[in-house]
Amino acid sequence: MPDFNGDLVGTPLAAAAGANPYNVPNALKGGTDVVLMRDTIELITAFAQNDRVKLGDFPSDVIINPVQSTIWFDNLGASTTMDVGSTASEAALVAAQATSAAGSCLFYKNVDVANYWKPLWQVLGLAADPGGTIAIFAKLEAADPGVGTMTWQIVGQRRLA
Repeated sequence: MPDFNGDLVGTPLAAAAGANPYNVPNALKGGTDVVLMRDTIELITAFAQNDRVKLGDFPSDVIINPVQSTIWFDNLGASTTMDVGSTASEAALVAAQATSAAGSCLFYKNVDVANYWKPLWQVLGLAADPGGTIAIFAKLEAADPGVGTMTWQIVGQRRLA
């Protein structure tokens, strides 16, 4: 019965047997995730349909921890939904999350599990790494979003070899 290695760490380490076993990026093995952003906002009555909340500017090569990165919200209005993504792909991370009752969702709610542990630029579906930082926004979609609180925590680390 054969044994199989993982694609991101196991196979490179097996190929490096006897060579430098530390050629795997720290974001995949041996690294420590950090809080990239923790913030909160009180949404007010001036908040209108398609207004955006900037969740942060993140390095394009950052690896987001899909389990520890979460967005929490109050009841933000009847029939209100939230998309999360970049200007180029507004719903790449979260699409049409209902926010009409208090709750939460993972930052990578709509990201296919096959795209976990990839750099942010790839998760967003960009053709090439733009370098620098990528602004990530939450956009509320409703004719009249309500008032309430949105809070988020994004955890991960840069992909350094």
